[in-house]
Amino acid sequence: MFRHSACCLLKLVCNAFSWTCLSYRQQQLQLLSLTVWGMLGVAMFWNMGCSHFMEARAIKQFAEAMQETDYDQFLASTSEEFEKKALREKASVEDFKLLKFPKGKTSIDNVEDISDTEKEVTVSIKGTKRKLRYTLVKNEETDKWVVDDVLIRQKKDGVHVTKSITEQMNLLQSVREFLAAW
Repeated sequence: MFRHSACCLLKLVCNAFSWTCLSYRQQQLQLLSLTVWGMLGVAMFWNMGCSHFMEARAIKQFAEAMQETDYDQFLASTSEEFEKKALREKASVEDFKLLKFPKGKTSIDNVEDISDTEKEVTVSIKGTKRKLRYTLVKNEETDKWVVDDVLIRQKKDGVHVTKSITEQMNLLQSVREFLAAW
């Protein structure tokens, strides 16, 4: 039954493409070739829209965690190194409000592969001229990309400075620990 249906379908397709002069085997090869090329076309079309999907997802999760000041969401969207430096205490999430971190919708400008487990992503904030540079690393346990650091370029009084969020948070945490111990 199935073989008969497949033969009828093959004849219908062959007639549509005027393959009547080809043998049955040649018709099968032509149909196989069309199927393979069609699948490759669909795969290429699918890949075009998802070129930076994984990076965008990691950055979006980090931004949402920062906006909502959710400690558990921060832990899920950042690397272990980021956690050690910037998230030593649960209350440190509130300190992110002190940073002049730009808010708004982001778009990825450039992705540079440093290694198989590390990427640098340049992101621009829509509505502003500010750009951020995220360092993403692949989490070995979850096999997902997470934020390892964010570099913010700031300008004040004609002086340009690029600062790391982990360094700023590490300094703030150290000062708080020093004051508590003193």
